[in-house]
Parts: sequence; C-alpha cells; structure tokens
Amino acid sequence: MSRALPAAAVLLLALVLAACGGDDPVEMPTVDGAPAADAGDTVAGLQVRPVLGQLAELGCDVDGEPEAPGNAPADEEAALCDLDGIGYRLGPAVAGQEGVEAAELYRTGEAWRIQVTLDPEATDAVAGLAEDAASSDSQIALVVDGLVLNAPTVGGTIGGTLQLVGSWTGAQAEDYRARIAP
Repeated sequence: MSRALPAAAVLLLALVLAACGGDDPVEMPTVDGAPAADAGDTVAGLQVRPVLGQLAELGCDVDGEPEAPGNAPADEEAALCDLDGIGYRLGPAVAGQEGVEAAELYRTGEAWRIQVTLDPEATDAVAGLAEDAASSDSQIALVVDGLVLNAPTVGGTIGGTLQLVGSWTGAQAEDYRARIAP
C-alpha cells in the first residue's frame, strides 16, 4: 500500500506556550501493552536544524514509503529529504531527542498534529534559532529519524511546544509520534 503523501500536504510549524483547547489526544493502538510503532523499533528521534538551502540534486524519491536513513550526528551538517521529495542542506542541530518531554498525537479535521513539548534548555535553543530565522526569512527543519517532516519559514517568537501538522495516514502519524516520544 502506498503511503506517499500528496503534494498538497499541509505543513505547519506552530509554536505555543498555552495548551491547545478542544482537541483530545488520540487513543494509540498497542501490541502486548506497548505502543504499536514502538514494538521492537529502534528510533533516533527528533532534531531541530536550520535550513541552509535546498538541494535539487539530492535526488529525493517520493514514490512509495520513504526510507528513514537515521539522524546525522547533531554537530554536523546534513543533506536530507522531506516527504514531498525536496532535498535540504541543514546546519547542525540546535535541539534533539534529549530535549523532548512529551509527544502527543491529535487529529484535526483531515490533518494529523503531533504536539511536542520541549524541556527548558531545548526551548531556549529553538527560540534562539527561530529568532535568527525570523530576522532573515529563513526556515527551520524538524527532522525525525533522518526525514524532514516540516521545514517552515519562521515569522515570530516561539515557546516550549512544537506542532508538526501533516496529511499523513493514521499509521504514519503514529509512527512519527512514536519516534519522537521520550
């Protein structure tokens, strides 16, 4: 079954300090009491990186399910693809999996939303990156296990919560959430 995302996928980065009202967390499927996507999986988690440019020559393939290559070392630049086949040159990560306190999955209309709560240190690092990006009309990449899930242009201040929104399937959304969850 093809799990490729349509070209019109909704990509959004909303950073908020207040709790989201009205949405209830989605009940997650389990296998022997563990979240289904976690059963036996080894994952690398979240990285937040500055976008240094796009790489058309990277040859990103959008046919079928994209392979998650795993995260590059946090202190190195990386060349990675997003789910729509766009290649990015990314700077070193400013925050990573160790800064994630929680990751919850919500369904909002036709889209899925993964709400990621960061610890104070990761919040400060991402806020600094967002401030730099907003002043230069640049992008920030939210990378999960080597795949760029969102690379929005940042236009303002941010807080301790990241929201990744996409028109993923329910199974894809749970897989991404499980890769981010602490």
